Amino acid sequence: MFIPDERTDYLNNPIVLGVLDRLVERGWTPSVRPAPPDRAADLLLSMVVDGRVHDYRVEVKTRLTTATPAVLGPASEGLLLLAEHITPAVSAAARDVGLNFADTYGNMYLTGPGLLVDIQGRRIPDPVHRSPREPRAFRTSGLQLILVLLDDLRAVDLPYRDLAQLSRTSLGSVQWVLSELQEQGFVEATGRHRRLHRTRELFDRWTESYLRTLAPKSDLGRYATDDLDAWTRGHVPVETHDCQWSGEVAAMLREAPLRPSSATIYCDTLPTKLMATYRLRKDPQGSVAVRRRFFQPIPGSREVPSTLIHADLLTTREPRQLEAATWLRTHDEQLRSIDRG
Repeated sequence: MFIPDERTDYLNNPIVLGVLDRLVERGWTPSVRPAPPDRAADLLLSMVVDGRVHDYRVEVKTRLTTATPAVLGPASEGLLLLAEHITPAVSAAARDVGLNFADTYGNMYLTGPGLLVDIQGRRIPDPVHRSPREPRAFRTSGLQLILVLLDDLRAVDLPYRDLAQLSRTSLGSVQWVLSELQEQGFVEATGRHRRLHRTRELFDRWTESYLRTLAPKSDLGRYATDDLDAWTRGHVPVETHDCQWSGEVAAMLREAPLRPSSATIYCDTLPTKLMATYRLRKDPQGSVAVRRRFFQPIPGSREVPSTLIHADLLTTREPRQLEAATWLRTHDEQLRSIDRG
């Protein structure tokens, strides 16, 4: 996403210009304008097709993964993703969640009243360059720290030692990650104080990287149970075994309108007593997921941070969970605060 003062310079963005050229080549009449701050978009696009005007909120991305559509998908109504090139894997993920997209090579998926355009298979000319290595801030230790920063937007001003403890990382990692976030414009340092900027963009970037890297590393296994109802209703006292709810059950506990069909918990280690009590048995298709906790929990909290609940709801791309993620992002006060940044 553009930095706020870049919104007025959108016409100089090569991705925007390239996509506009592809739309014009098809005989359509596109026009773009800056998005007001309250529209949660990089810019607004209107396009005339066969005499009918179609309006979109536009999100411009320079980095894409197969997780990107899931991150944007919960808020995808009227949203158009623009990128230099959208690979077949990313485009398939976008279609799964109903996300409109277009790239500078002419691949596009556009929907609207009386409109359905689906163009695939246009590739980057050779040679194909490898993507640069993910910055340290969005690898494992960085993702652990960013979770802490997003869970409390004031935490960025804490001493390095406190941040290391809360994120379960080293002092060196905290220094590296904060320095990198500052270089990328997410952190501003003034004297001895620091503050976060562009928190909505940081949250989206964190979510994509979490789903791709940290979520698989945190997996402690899936399990079947003979009493799934107790799990999906949140009746299992996981907190007494030093575990916390995430995913569907955590969203339900926060009054999201869904009936869970699976359960996800975070623990420091496998909760053997809990597993024995509820007769959990290893099953790759099981409905109870156990994950390693990579942050210092707030004492007495039944659920993991809102940011993590939201991300876990995106893992399956299942429509009910995507709807719950949308609800959470628009109703949870912490996530709303992040999106205002």
